[in-house]
Amino acid sequence: MVNEIEAEAFTGIKIQDLKDTRTCIKLLLERCNKTVITLGEKGLLIGEGSQMNHIPAHTVSTVSTLGAGDAFVGVMAAELCQEADFEKSAQIANYAAAASVTGWGAQTSYLTPQILLEYPVLGESFQQWHQMS
Repeated sequence: MVNEIEAEAFTGIKIQDLKDTRTCIKLLLERCNKTVITLGEKGLLIGEGSQMNHIPAHTVSTVSTLGAGDAFVGVMAAELCQEADFEKSAQIANYAAAASVTGWGAQTSYLTPQILLEYPVLGESFQQWHQMS
């Protein structure tokens, strides 16, 4: 799991668009069978084996991005530990990271899954996605 800057450091490819991200993730997948590149407001790209999927970011009013990456990584790791599949884990982590940028600080902006279901900015979208998955 890397952000754009870390992905460039590992591959030498500067990410400027989704095409660059796909090229970059192909190289990372040669070393690691499951890979995520987070792209901030552009979402993320996940790769698993030979499959890739772009997951768009959620549109929210951003207050502070401090800790958004940590929120993403923490939630994704927790979901994987609970044996959620890779893509579902990334989807849930994407919601958590989006919610985290709507508040100040790092840990103080993190939401529990129950609060996320009721969250005014993402709640309805998260509820619909959560029911479908």
